[in-house]
Amino acid sequence: MQHEDLQDLLLNSTQSINEKSIIDITGKSYRPDKVLFTAKDEVIVIDYKFTKKQSRNHVKQVHGYRNLLQEMGYPKVSTYLFYATIGELILV
Repeated sequence: MQHEDLQDLLLNSTQSINEKSIIDITGKSYRPDKVLFTAKDEVIVIDYKFTKKQSRNHVKQVHGYRNLLQEMGYPKVSTYLFYATIGELILV
């Protein structure tokens, strides 16, 4: 958690929600690791991965969270993957 860019995202948010379910219109449940809200009406999704290997499935997963939040009325949603094992934060 000593990653400078990750700390900036966390410290610049006005609200942080950890591992809360989002239920889509079909009743399926999704659980992003962290959803941050900023003073600029932006929503940031961070999903933590504990592997060294990046995957297209990881990107697909956070883009799914982004789409759900946009359907809920949040137009500005940024998605990040944080690979904790290698200390890499990626905007996807």
